[in-house]
Amino acid sequence: MNTKILAINNRDKYRQVYELLYSELFSNKYSIGQKIPNAVDLAKKYGVSRPTIARAQEQLEREGILVRKQGAGTFVSKNIPVVNGRLGVLFPGFKVEPLEFKGFTPLFGQVISNIANSSHGTEYVLLMNELPFGFDENESIEQAVDVSLKLIKMQIRGVFFVPFSFSLQNNTVNCQIVNRFRDAGIHVVLIDRDICEYPDRSFCDLVEIDNCRAGYKLTEHLMNVGCRKIDFITDPNPASTVEKRVKGYLDALEKNGIAPDLSRIHNFPLTQPDPEQEYNLIKKIIDGTDADAFICATDCLASVFMRNLKKMEIRIPEQKKVVGFDGDPFAEYLPVPLTTVRQPTEAIGKEAFRLMKSRIENPQMPIQTVTLEAELIVRRSCGAK
Repeated sequence: MNTKILAINNRDKYRQVYELLYSELFSNKYSIGQKIPNAVDLAKKYGVSRPTIARAQEQLEREGILVRKQGAGTFVSKNIPVVNGRLGVLFPGFKVEPLEFKGFTPLFGQVISNIANSSHGTEYVLLMNELPFGFDENESIEQAVDVSLKLIKMQIRGVFFVPFSFSLQNNTVNCQIVNRFRDAGIHVVLIDRDICEYPDRSFCDLVEIDNCRAGYKLTEHLMNVGCRKIDFITDPNPASTVEKRVKGYLDALEKNGIAPDLSRIHNFPLTQPDPEQEYNLIKKIIDGTDADAFICATDCLASVFMRNLKKMEIRIPEQKKVVGFDGDPFAEYLPVPLTTVRQPTEAIGKEAFRLMKSRIENPQMPIQTVTLEAELIVRRSCGAK
């Protein structure tokens, strides 16, 4: 299946270009007084228009970070502010780009942007390194390890890390990466999930949503619109966040007098080699159930599921209702707008930065966990009016 691509609006293009340039200027890529590439080259590099580049550069000039010399070009200012701490991001499966988000989790792009926004005006700067997405798990792991070593070499103060989904191999890699940061004196704030399974808790601060409650809330909503036969579609090797969503789903059924049936939980690998195999696997699920509604573990999975239901000429929501999780920006623009539980990306970014700043300033403080509430976004796919 092709990588999902999400175009973003002009305001966000400018903001992300600004943040990427800002990040590069503090990452030792350019030295004081060095000339930076011209607007044409930067526009080509980031895939945006020259006016967008110009707007970002003008903002950096106002902040005293860049200086423009008539007829000579744009240079790194000799008065560039001194920062006491550089922070890194390590989001496996996500590539930072100004024009589009690639991978299955574009919402993490919003989290990165909000961390960057929170760092502005402080003594810290966020270095937005790139970690390209690969469908091959071993390739993604190799890339993550490589980036972690680069961040250590850059002597950053802290790193924001979204761990790999839980498996024996991935958990080993997560622990290796985190322990390597710890040994280098680099603080880690985890985002979305811990590196160990409940009830264990790692030594890292964590920002997450209440995934169990999110699963409960979405299931209860479907029952409120008349659904009684509700199936759950998940990945064969789900992240701990998804496992909590499943638990919330089962709790909601039981509390509302519907006996949980584990046969209604279906495994569907999202990365299929070809559309025909994808279609056949989903058709097998449809043919084997009498469900009137499907909860998909993520919005990306829901979009794939809905696309194949359309090929089967199954109408949404008249014949089958479909909902998802995360509130990815594309969900609103699917052929049938998707009901979802939206992650509060602004609050996640702000809280992650707050935790990092507190941890750096007070390394001995107790380990912190911030659990945020997700918002139910009702659209047409669930059949609600």
